[in-house]
Amino acid sequence: MRKLLLQWTLIVLFLMTAWNAYATRPLEEILDEIEANGWNFTVDHNWVYDLPDETKGRMFAPRRLGHGRALPMLSIPALPKSALPPIWDWRDVTGRSYVSPIRNQGACGSCYAFSATGVAESLFMIGEDLPDTNLDLSESNLMFCLSQYYSGFYGCVGASYDYDEMDALVSYGTIDEACYPYDQGLTSDCAAACDTPALEVQLSSWGRIPCNDIDSIKTAIQTYGPVNAAVYVGDSFQAYSGGIYNDLRTTCPAIPCYDTTTNHAIMLVGWNDVDQAWILRNSWGESWGEDGYMRISYKAANVACAAVYATYDQPAPFQVLRPANGALSRQPPTFYWTKGDYDLFRLYLGLPFYGLSGPVAVPLDWTTENFNDFPASLWAYLKLFAWSGSWVLGVNTDTLDYEVLGPNCFMRMP
Repeated sequence: MRKLLLQWTLIVLFLMTAWNAYATRPLEEILDEIEANGWNFTVDHNWVYDLPDETKGRMFAPRRLGHGRALPMLSIPALPKSALPPIWDWRDVTGRSYVSPIRNQGACGSCYAFSATGVAESLFMIGEDLPDTNLDLSESNLMFCLSQYYSGFYGCVGASYDYDEMDALVSYGTIDEACYPYDQGLTSDCAAACDTPALEVQLSSWGRIPCNDIDSIKTAIQTYGPVNAAVYVGDSFQAYSGGIYNDLRTTCPAIPCYDTTTNHAIMLVGWNDVDQAWILRNSWGESWGEDGYMRISYKAANVACAAVYATYDQPAPFQVLRPANGALSRQPPTFYWTKGDYDLFRLYLGLPFYGLSGPVAVPLDWTTENFNDFPASLWAYLKLFAWSGSWVLGVNTDTLDYEVLGPNCFMRMP
Protein backbone atom coordinates (compact mmCIF):
# COMPACT_ATOMS: atom_id res chain seq x y z
CA MET A 1 0.00 0.00 0.00
CA ARG A 2 2.80 2.39 0.92
CA LYS A 3 4.58 1.63 -2.34
CA LEU A 4 1.42 2.31 -4.35
CA LEU A 5 0.78 5.59 -2.52
CA LEU A 6 4.34 6.78 -3.15
CA GLN A 7 4.09 5.91 -6.82
CA TRP A 8 0.82 7.78 -7.28
CA THR A 9 2.20 10.78 -5.38
CA LEU A 10 5.17 10.89 -7.76
CA ILE A 11 2.93 10.61 -10.80
CA VAL A 12 0.62 13.44 -9.62
CA LEU A 13 3.59 15.71 -8.87
CA PHE A 14 5.07 14.86 -12.23
CA LEU A 15 1.88 15.76 -14.08
CA MET A 16 1.58 19.01 -12.14
CA THR A 17 5.11 20.13 -13.03
CA ALA A 18 4.77 18.91 -16.61
CA TRP A 19 1.57 20.92 -17.15
CA ASN A 20 3.56 24.10 -17.73
CA ALA A 21 3.56 25.08 -21.40
CA TYR A 22 6.72 24.08 -23.23
CA ALA A 23 7.47 26.14 -26.34
CA THR A 24 10.31 25.12 -28.64
CA ARG A 25 11.91 27.95 -30.59
CA PRO A 26 12.60 27.60 -34.30
CA LEU A 27 16.20 26.70 -35.16
CA GLU A 28 16.67 30.14 -36.71
CA GLU A 29 16.10 31.84 -33.33
CA ILE A 30 18.51 29.46 -31.61
CA LEU A 31 21.16 30.14 -34.28
CA ASP A 32 20.71 33.89 -33.78
CA GLU A 33 21.28 33.45 -30.03
CA ILE A 34 24.43 31.37 -30.63
CA GLU A 35 25.84 34.01 -32.99
CA ALA A 36 24.94 36.92 -30.71
CA ASN A 37 26.81 35.34 -27.78
CA GLY A 38 29.81 34.17 -29.81
CA TRP A 39 29.28 30.52 -28.86
CA ASN A 40 30.88 27.73 -30.86
CA PHE A 41 28.36 24.95 -31.37
CA THR A 42 25.91 23.85 -34.02
CA VAL A 43 22.26 22.81 -33.88
CA ASP A 44 20.00 20.79 -36.14
CA HIS A 45 16.84 18.73 -36.17
CA ASN A 46 16.94 15.44 -34.25
CA TRP A 47 14.37 13.15 -32.65
CA VAL A 48 14.44 14.97 -29.29
CA TYR A 49 14.19 18.50 -30.66
CA ASP A 50 11.38 17.37 -32.99
CA LEU A 51 9.24 15.84 -30.22
CA PRO A 52 5.86 17.54 -29.59
CA ASP A 53 6.06 20.22 -26.90
CA GLU A 54 3.55 18.31 -24.78
CA THR A 55 5.86 15.27 -24.74
CA LYS A 56 8.83 17.47 -23.87
CA GLY A 57 6.89 19.01 -21.02
CA ARG A 58 6.63 15.56 -19.45
CA MET A 59 10.09 14.35 -20.41
CA PHE A 60 11.85 17.47 -19.10
CA ALA A 61 9.75 18.26 -16.04
CA PRO A 62 12.06 19.93 -13.49
CA ARG A 63 13.53 17.60 -10.89
CA ARG A 64 11.56 17.69 -7.65
CA LEU A 65 12.79 18.95 -4.30
CA GLY A 66 13.69 16.02 -2.07
CA HIS A 67 13.25 15.55 1.63
CA GLY A 68 16.41 17.47 2.51
CA ARG A 69 18.35 14.68 4.21
CA ALA A 70 22.04 15.24 4.88
CA LEU A 71 24.18 13.72 2.15
CA PRO A 72 27.88 12.85 2.15
CA MET A 73 30.26 15.22 0.40
CA LEU A 74 33.45 14.44 -1.51
CA SER A 75 35.82 13.08 1.12
CA ILE A 76 39.07 13.79 -0.71
CA PRO A 77 40.54 17.26 -1.35
CA ALA A 78 40.57 18.58 -4.89
CA LEU A 79 43.86 17.88 -6.59
CA PRO A 80 45.97 20.94 -7.44
CA LYS A 81 45.73 22.05 -11.05
CA SER A 82 49.31 20.91 -11.60
CA ALA A 83 48.29 17.33 -10.76
CA LEU A 84 45.24 17.30 -13.05
CA PRO A 85 45.98 16.41 -16.67
CA PRO A 86 44.69 18.85 -19.31
CA ILE A 87 42.72 16.03 -20.95
CA TRP A 88 41.06 13.00 -19.34
CA ASP A 89 38.68 10.62 -21.06
CA TRP A 90 37.52 7.28 -19.62
CA ARG A 91 36.68 6.20 -23.19
CA ASP A 92 40.38 6.20 -24.01
CA VAL A 93 42.72 5.25 -21.17
CA THR A 94 45.86 3.98 -22.92
CA GLY A 95 43.65 2.87 -25.78
CA ARG A 96 41.02 1.07 -23.65
CA SER A 97 37.49 2.20 -22.85
CA TYR A 98 35.77 1.94 -19.47
CA VAL A 99 32.50 3.46 -20.68
CA SER A 100 29.62 1.35 -21.97
CA PRO A 101 28.00 2.10 -25.34
CA ILE A 102 25.49 4.93 -25.72
CA ARG A 103 21.92 3.99 -24.74
CA ASN A 104 18.58 5.52 -25.71
CA GLN A 105 15.93 6.22 -23.08
CA GLY A 106 13.28 7.18 -25.64
CA ALA A 107 10.47 9.56 -24.69
CA CYS A 108 10.41 8.37 -21.08
CA GLY A 109 11.59 10.43 -18.11
CA SER A 110 14.07 7.73 -17.09
CA CYS A 111 17.30 9.69 -17.59
CA TYR A 112 18.10 9.27 -13.88
CA ALA A 113 18.17 5.47 -14.33
CA PHE A 114 20.46 5.65 -17.36
CA SER A 115 22.95 8.02 -15.73
CA ALA A 116 23.04 6.04 -12.47
CA THR A 117 23.41 2.61 -14.11
CA GLY A 118 25.91 4.09 -16.57
CA VAL A 119 28.09 5.18 -13.66
CA ALA A 120 27.75 1.71 -12.11
CA GLU A 121 28.75 0.09 -15.41
CA SER A 122 31.89 2.22 -15.68
CA LEU A 123 32.92 1.79 -12.04
CA PHE A 124 32.47 -1.97 -12.33
CA MET A 125 34.63 -2.11 -15.45
CA ILE A 126 37.28 0.03 -13.76
CA GLY A 127 37.21 -1.90 -10.49
CA GLU A 128 37.30 -5.31 -12.18
CA ASP A 129 39.71 -4.15 -14.92
CA LEU A 130 37.33 -5.18 -17.69
CA PRO A 131 37.81 -2.51 -20.38
CA ASP A 132 36.12 -2.60 -23.78
CA THR A 133 33.21 -4.59 -22.31
CA ASN A 134 29.65 -4.11 -23.47
CA LEU A 135 28.40 -4.21 -19.89
CA ASP A 136 24.69 -3.46 -19.75
CA LEU A 137 22.87 -3.14 -16.41
CA SER A 138 19.10 -2.97 -16.02
CA GLU A 139 17.52 0.47 -15.87
CA SER A 140 14.09 -1.12 -15.42
CA ASN A 141 15.23 -2.84 -12.23
CA LEU A 142 16.12 0.54 -10.78
CA MET A 143 12.94 2.19 -12.07
CA PHE A 144 10.40 -0.40 -10.90
CA CYS A 145 12.04 -2.74 -8.35
CA LEU A 146 14.31 -0.51 -6.28
CA SER A 147 11.86 2.41 -6.41
CA GLN A 148 9.66 0.60 -3.89
CA TYR A 149 12.21 1.48 -1.18
CA TYR A 150 12.43 5.21 -2.02
CA SER A 151 10.17 8.19 -2.57
CA GLY A 152 12.59 10.06 -4.82
CA PHE A 153 12.23 8.27 -8.16
CA TYR A 154 9.87 6.04 -10.09
CA GLY A 155 9.43 4.78 -13.64
CA CYS A 156 9.15 7.42 -16.36
CA VAL A 157 8.26 10.29 -14.01
CA GLY A 158 11.82 11.24 -13.11
CA ALA A 159 13.66 11.74 -9.85
CA SER A 160 14.22 14.29 -7.11
CA TYR A 161 17.34 16.28 -6.25
CA ASP A 162 18.21 13.78 -3.51
CA TYR A 163 19.74 11.20 -5.89
CA ASP A 164 17.92 8.35 -4.18
CA GLU A 165 18.76 6.27 -7.24
CA MET A 166 22.45 6.38 -6.28
CA ASP A 167 21.58 5.37 -2.74
CA ALA A 168 19.65 2.41 -4.16
CA LEU A 169 22.68 1.20 -6.10
CA VAL A 170 24.75 1.32 -2.89
CA SER A 171 22.16 -0.28 -0.63
CA TYR A 172 20.73 -2.86 -3.03
CA GLY A 173 22.73 -2.94 -6.27
CA THR A 174 21.26 -3.88 -9.62
CA ILE A 175 21.19 -6.70 -12.16
CA ASP A 176 22.04 -7.31 -15.80
CA GLU A 177 19.88 -5.88 -18.59
CA ALA A 178 18.96 -9.29 -19.96
CA CYS A 179 17.24 -10.15 -16.68
CA TYR A 180 14.85 -7.15 -16.88
CA PRO A 181 15.13 -5.42 -20.29
CA TYR A 182 14.29 -1.75 -20.78
CA ASP A 183 11.16 -0.97 -22.83
CA GLN A 184 10.48 2.70 -21.99
CA GLY A 185 8.43 1.80 -18.95
CA LEU A 186 5.90 -0.45 -20.67
CA THR A 187 6.75 -3.39 -18.39
CA SER A 188 6.43 -1.78 -14.98
CA ASP A 189 5.85 -4.89 -12.87
CA CYS A 190 9.00 -5.88 -11.00
CA ALA A 191 7.80 -9.49 -11.19
CA ALA A 192 8.85 -9.40 -14.85
CA ALA A 193 12.49 -9.63 -13.80
CA CYS A 194 14.13 -13.04 -14.08
CA ASP A 195 14.72 -15.16 -10.98
CA THR A 196 18.45 -15.77 -11.55
CA PRO A 197 20.32 -12.75 -12.90
CA ALA A 198 23.63 -13.52 -14.59
CA LEU A 199 25.25 -10.50 -12.96
CA GLU A 200 24.69 -8.34 -9.90
CA VAL A 201 26.61 -5.11 -9.29
CA GLN A 202 26.54 -3.10 -6.08
CA LEU A 203 28.32 0.21 -5.51
CA SER A 204 30.20 0.86 -2.27
CA SER A 205 29.42 4.50 -1.53
CA TRP A 206 28.44 7.80 -3.10
CA GLY A 207 28.51 11.50 -2.27
CA ARG A 208 28.05 15.03 -3.57
CA ILE A 209 30.74 17.18 -5.16
CA PRO A 210 30.83 20.89 -4.19
CA CYS A 211 28.80 23.09 -6.55
CA ASN A 212 30.64 24.62 -9.51
CA ASP A 213 33.98 23.35 -8.15
CA ILE A 214 35.57 22.32 -11.43
CA ASP A 215 38.76 20.92 -9.90
CA SER A 216 36.80 18.80 -7.40
CA ILE A 217 34.68 17.34 -10.20
CA LYS A 218 37.84 16.55 -12.18
CA THR A 219 39.40 14.97 -9.09
CA ALA A 220 36.36 12.74 -8.58
CA ILE A 221 36.33 11.68 -12.25
CA GLN A 222 40.03 10.84 -12.30
CA THR A 223 40.02 9.15 -8.87
CA TYR A 224 36.79 7.14 -8.98
CA GLY A 225 35.47 7.15 -12.55
CA PRO A 226 32.66 8.91 -14.48
CA VAL A 227 30.28 10.96 -12.35
CA ASN A 228 26.52 11.44 -12.34
CA ALA A 229 25.34 15.01 -12.95
CA ALA A 230 22.24 17.00 -13.86
CA VAL A 231 21.69 19.70 -16.47
CA TYR A 232 18.97 22.10 -17.50
CA VAL A 233 17.84 21.12 -20.99
CA GLY A 234 16.43 23.88 -23.15
CA ASP A 235 15.75 23.78 -26.87
CA SER A 236 19.33 24.66 -27.83
CA PHE A 237 20.57 21.70 -25.78
CA GLN A 238 18.02 19.43 -27.46
CA ALA A 239 19.05 20.56 -30.94
CA TYR A 240 22.81 20.31 -30.26
CA SER A 241 24.69 18.62 -33.11
CA GLY A 242 28.34 19.42 -32.42
CA GLY A 243 30.92 21.81 -30.99
CA ILE A 244 31.26 23.17 -27.46
CA TYR A 245 27.83 23.76 -25.96
CA ASN A 246 27.28 26.94 -23.97
CA ASP A 247 24.41 28.96 -22.53
CA LEU A 248 23.72 31.55 -19.82
CA ARG A 249 22.91 29.09 -17.01
CA THR A 250 26.32 29.12 -15.33
CA THR A 251 25.57 29.82 -11.65
CA CYS A 252 23.96 27.79 -8.87
CA PRO A 253 21.68 30.32 -7.12
CA ALA A 254 19.46 27.94 -5.12
CA ILE A 255 19.87 27.31 -1.38
CA PRO A 256 21.32 24.74 -1.07
CA CYS A 257 23.14 25.27 -4.35
CA TYR A 258 22.64 21.71 -5.58
CA ASP A 259 18.87 22.33 -5.70
CA THR A 260 19.44 24.72 -8.61
CA THR A 261 16.85 23.94 -11.30
CA THR A 262 17.77 21.05 -13.60
CA ASN A 263 15.61 18.65 -15.60
CA HIS A 264 17.85 15.93 -17.05
CA ALA A 265 20.47 13.51 -15.67
CA ILE A 266 23.66 12.69 -17.58
CA MET A 267 27.19 11.35 -17.04
CA LEU A 268 30.52 13.19 -17.24
CA VAL A 269 33.24 10.83 -18.47
CA GLY A 270 36.13 13.28 -18.80
CA TRP A 271 37.25 16.79 -19.70
CA ASN A 272 39.37 18.83 -22.10
CA ASP A 273 41.01 22.03 -20.90
CA VAL A 274 41.73 23.12 -24.47
CA ASP A 275 37.98 23.23 -25.07
CA GLN A 276 37.26 24.23 -21.45
CA ALA A 277 34.60 21.55 -21.58
CA TRP A 278 33.34 18.32 -20.05
CA ILE A 279 32.77 15.19 -22.11
CA LEU A 280 29.08 14.53 -21.48
CA ARG A 281 27.55 11.10 -22.12
CA ASN A 282 23.85 11.37 -22.88
CA SER A 283 21.12 8.73 -23.17
CA TRP A 284 19.45 9.84 -26.41
CA GLY A 285 21.11 7.40 -28.81
CA GLU A 286 24.10 7.77 -31.10
CA SER A 287 22.23 9.92 -33.63
CA TRP A 288 22.12 12.82 -31.16
CA GLY A 289 25.03 15.24 -30.70
CA GLU A 290 28.50 13.93 -31.38
CA ASP A 291 27.70 10.21 -31.61
CA GLY A 292 25.65 10.46 -28.43
CA TYR A 293 28.10 12.75 -26.60
CA MET A 294 28.36 16.48 -26.02
CA ARG A 295 31.26 18.76 -25.26
CA ILE A 296 29.80 21.18 -22.75
CA SER A 297 31.41 24.26 -21.23
CA TYR A 298 32.44 23.66 -17.60
CA LYS A 299 29.52 25.58 -16.09
CA ALA A 300 26.91 25.68 -18.87
CA ALA A 301 23.38 24.31 -18.37
CA ASN A 302 24.03 24.18 -14.58
CA VAL A 303 26.09 21.04 -15.26
CA ALA A 304 28.43 21.63 -12.33
CA CYS A 305 25.76 22.43 -9.72
CA ALA A 306 24.71 18.92 -8.67
CA ALA A 307 27.38 16.40 -9.63
CA VAL A 308 27.78 13.26 -7.52
CA TYR A 309 30.46 10.58 -7.46
CA ALA A 310 30.35 6.92 -6.49
CA THR A 311 32.89 4.27 -5.49
CA TYR A 312 33.23 0.58 -6.23
CA ASP A 313 35.66 -1.44 -4.14
CA GLN A 314 33.97 -4.83 -4.02
CA PRO A 315 35.97 -7.07 -6.36
CA ALA A 316 33.54 -9.78 -7.40
CA PRO A 317 35.15 -12.41 -9.63
CA PHE A 318 32.27 -14.81 -9.03
CA GLN A 319 29.85 -12.18 -10.29
CA VAL A 320 31.90 -11.56 -13.42
CA LEU A 321 32.63 -15.08 -14.54
CA ARG A 322 30.34 -17.77 -15.86
CA PRO A 323 30.84 -21.57 -15.88
CA ALA A 324 31.59 -23.24 -19.19
CA ASN A 325 28.55 -25.48 -18.80
CA GLY A 326 26.28 -22.41 -18.71
CA ALA A 327 25.02 -22.87 -15.14
CA LEU A 328 24.63 -19.68 -13.13
CA SER A 329 25.77 -19.41 -9.53
CA ARG A 330 26.71 -16.74 -7.01
CA GLN A 331 28.96 -19.28 -5.27
CA PRO A 332 32.46 -20.34 -6.37
CA PRO A 333 31.87 -22.70 -9.30
CA THR A 334 33.47 -26.01 -10.13
CA PHE A 335 34.88 -24.75 -13.41
CA TYR A 336 35.21 -21.32 -15.02
CA TRP A 337 36.53 -20.13 -18.33
CA THR A 338 36.66 -16.49 -19.44
CA LYS A 339 38.11 -14.69 -22.42
CA GLY A 340 41.30 -12.72 -21.76
CA ASP A 341 44.72 -12.28 -23.35
CA TYR A 342 45.23 -15.84 -22.19
CA ASP A 343 43.04 -18.12 -20.17
CA LEU A 344 45.64 -19.57 -17.85
CA PHE A 345 45.55 -22.14 -15.13
CA ARG A 346 48.33 -23.30 -12.85
CA LEU A 347 48.71 -26.87 -11.61
CA TYR A 348 49.58 -27.60 -7.97
CA LEU A 349 50.19 -31.20 -6.95
CA GLY A 350 47.47 -32.16 -4.50
CA LEU A 351 46.23 -28.56 -4.27
CA PRO A 352 43.40 -26.72 -6.02
CA PHE A 353 43.47 -25.72 -9.62
CA TYR A 354 43.81 -21.94 -10.11
CA GLY A 355 42.44 -20.30 -13.24
CA LEU A 356 43.60 -16.84 -14.22
CA SER A 357 41.85 -14.62 -16.70
CA GLY A 358 43.23 -11.14 -17.03
CA PRO A 359 43.55 -9.83 -13.45
CA VAL A 360 41.20 -12.32 -11.82
CA ALA A 361 42.35 -15.52 -10.08
CA VAL A 362 39.60 -18.04 -9.46
CA PRO A 363 39.98 -21.23 -7.38
CA LEU A 364 38.83 -24.32 -9.22
CA ASP A 365 38.30 -27.66 -7.51
CA TRP A 366 40.61 -30.47 -8.61
CA THR A 367 38.00 -32.99 -9.68
CA THR A 368 37.37 -35.44 -12.49
CA GLU A 369 34.30 -33.38 -13.34
CA ASN A 370 36.54 -30.41 -14.13
CA PHE A 371 38.44 -32.32 -16.76
CA ASN A 372 35.27 -33.83 -18.17
CA ASP A 373 33.65 -30.39 -18.40
CA PHE A 374 36.59 -28.80 -20.16
CA PRO A 375 35.47 -28.01 -23.74
CA ALA A 376 37.00 -30.73 -25.91
CA SER A 377 37.29 -28.34 -28.85
CA LEU A 378 39.82 -26.26 -26.89
CA TRP A 379 42.38 -28.98 -26.16
CA ALA A 380 43.99 -28.42 -29.57
CA TYR A 381 44.65 -24.78 -28.69
CA LEU A 382 46.44 -25.36 -25.37
CA LYS A 383 50.17 -24.86 -24.96
CA LEU A 384 52.71 -24.37 -22.19
CA PHE A 385 53.71 -20.84 -21.22
CA ALA A 386 56.45 -19.61 -18.92
CA TRP A 387 54.52 -17.20 -16.71
CA SER A 388 55.52 -15.52 -13.46
CA GLY A 389 58.33 -17.98 -12.86
CA SER A 390 56.20 -21.06 -13.43
CA TRP A 391 55.04 -23.25 -16.26
CA VAL A 392 51.37 -22.83 -16.96
CA LEU A 393 49.00 -24.38 -19.44
CA GLY A 394 46.85 -21.90 -21.33
CA VAL A 395 44.84 -21.16 -24.45
CA ASN A 396 46.96 -19.98 -27.36
CA THR A 397 45.01 -16.91 -28.48
CA ASP A 398 47.22 -16.54 -31.56
CA THR A 399 45.53 -19.56 -33.13
CA LEU A 400 42.16 -19.64 -31.34
CA ASP A 401 39.24 -18.57 -33.54
CA TYR A 402 37.12 -16.90 -30.87
CA GLU A 403 34.16 -16.19 -33.13
CA VAL A 404 33.84 -19.91 -33.87
CA LEU A 405 34.78 -21.49 -30.54
CA GLY A 406 34.47 -18.67 -28.04
CA PRO A 407 30.70 -18.36 -27.64
CA ASN A 408 30.47 -22.01 -26.57
CA CYS A 409 33.51 -21.97 -24.31
CA PHE A 410 33.87 -18.50 -22.87
CA MET A 411 31.65 -16.18 -20.92
CA ARG A 412 29.98 -13.30 -22.71
CA MET A 413 29.18 -10.21 -20.65
CA PRO A 414 25.43 -9.38 -20.77
